Amino acid sequence: MMDKLLGFFGLDNKSYQTPVKENSINFLTEILTESLPDNCLSRVDNLISLGNVPSFLPYSGEGFAENEDKQKELAVFIFSRFLQGKEGAFLDAGFGSNIHVANTMAEKGVESFALDQLAGHAGADKIWNAPTVVETNAEKVKICQGDIARIDEVGSILHDKRFGLVLFNGSWNSTGNNWTVSGEVMEARFHNQKNKRTSMNRYMSEQKDFILSNCVKRLSPKGVVGIVSPRYAFHGGGYNFNSLPEEKMVFFDAMERLSRLKAKKFYMVGLSREGVRKVIDFSLKVIQQGRVPILNSVEIEEVVNQLADVNKLPVEDVYSRYGDDKSYQLERNQRVKQFVIDHPELHGVARIDAIFAEF
Repeated sequence: MMDKLLGFFGLDNKSYQTPVKENSINFLTEILTESLPDNCLSRVDNLISLGNVPSFLPYSGEGFAENEDKQKELAVFIFSRFLQGKEGAFLDAGFGSNIHVANTMAEKGVESFALDQLAGHAGADKIWNAPTVVETNAEKVKICQGDIARIDEVGSILHDKRFGLVLFNGSWNSTGNNWTVSGEVMEARFHNQKNKRTSMNRYMSEQKDFILSNCVKRLSPKGVVGIVSPRYAFHGGGYNFNSLPEEKMVFFDAMERLSRLKAKKFYMVGLSREGVRKVIDFSLKVIQQGRVPILNSVEIEEVVNQLADVNKLPVEDVYSRYGDDKSYQLERNQRVKQFVIDHPELHGVARIDAIFAEF
């Protein structure tokens, strides 16, 4: 049976049913790779950075950074695949300076909200507030300031709103100097507490569950929570090539959490194993060796092998190396890896570019 399942992984736009086991979590999975013409995230002619440098600057090779047209193309792909025909509004959580996705959704006739802690030039005394509307722009997008963790509170302007899609477009996690929901924002929230009752690692894990749970509560029937890689965000920072296996584990971590919240179906968007090879070959032909340090062929091959085999994915991450409760984080990562091993239908994407969970 396993061999038959693995034989399907080269096929696109197919759904796979997770085998039902006692006490197991059951969901459907659909794989969307580079073979789909409208998949603008996973094109093999999108450049990939092959350097081993932190992505602090907004110049990701994929071409989405500071590119309004690319952001609109991304929005059209997301709308047509995951929002069109659904009930409810659209929420762009942590939109930063990228209002283009929400604007495009509004142009499609969807009631749209864009939420960010710093919207409206909010001061430090307001960033942890429940969401409030600070303005409605020319495209009728309601721009909200506040904390996504408090979306479901009484007093939040979004408390009674139902969403067809809640999107974290590059805002869930990243490397480099990026203010992301499950990264620096969560660290700051931990340090902002007057009475710390647990370690930062445990706190951050609990808060991830809490935030995703509150987002799910606000979904309409068959609503979706989506997470897109930061390399496609307007700020353009993301994971360097060496860190792609770690990013893959971040996506799997989110999927495990969403599965416990009873996601009925996952859509995995990304490059197949063959797609990873093609985008590397294309990038090596285009990138001039002298511009940035390039990984050597052995280092590139090591990353490719990790992406191709879930058993080779790392369980170490920055929080298991340097966090204040390293053993807890390492155990958490090992549980996530086991979750993926137990669900072979999740192995069909080598580099994950986005995930969408339907409820």
